[in-house]
Amino acid sequence: MIKNVLTIDIDFFMKDLIEYQQFVDDEIENPSLAWDIAKMRYQKDFVVDEQALLWVKELIKKKCDNVKRFCIIQEHDEIYHIMKSWGCVDASCTNIDYHHDITYQQDDSKLNIENWVKYARKDNLIYSYLWIHQDGSEMCFDSPIQYIHYSWKDLTSKDIDLIPEYDAVVFCVSKYFTPYKYWSIAEELQSYLIKVLNYSSVIKDIKN
Repeated sequence: MIKNVLTIDIDFFMKDLIEYQQFVDDEIENPSLAWDIAKMRYQKDFVVDEQALLWVKELIKKKCDNVKRFCIIQEHDEIYHIMKSWGCVDASCTNIDYHHDITYQQDDSKLNIENWVKYARKDNLIYSYLWIHQDGSEMCFDSPIQYIHYSWKDLTSKDIDLIPEYDAVVFCVSKYFTPYKYWSIAEELQSYLIKVLNYSSVIKDIKN
């Protein structure tokens, strides 16, 4: 049974997201075109937080060597259906994300990318929620659920040691929150996870 889920939205690595998101038009059907227009308006390049990327890889290395399920999704509300298919019941969920995804008090009448955490909790897919974010992320001050949150910069190696081992990982692309030239980060992280799993298997074989 899946009890500890780690999900990583690659928009987390866009440390200036709050600054340039205003230039992205998510009503444009082609997200790569939307990002080309945004770059023209933003008049700067979109930069990845390389330190945060290294930190996430270190977390995967330390906490994901027993992972049994993993996948890449395009938009974050897809995780609700993934967790259902994996048989998640009252799982703990850690979300590394620029956004908290609990609710933004918009249209909560149906599941969407802004409220999947609220729905997953309501339908007993998850019980506890840890959100790891950037310094500039917007907090959820009127949350309908209790949750814990930290900027990744506040989590020391000792803090990470207290986080339980994960048995499932979901990588999310978030095409309207991540410039298209960085969508491949999801595949990069999944490949890194596979290397960690293979390495872990070798270590276990040697120990046996």
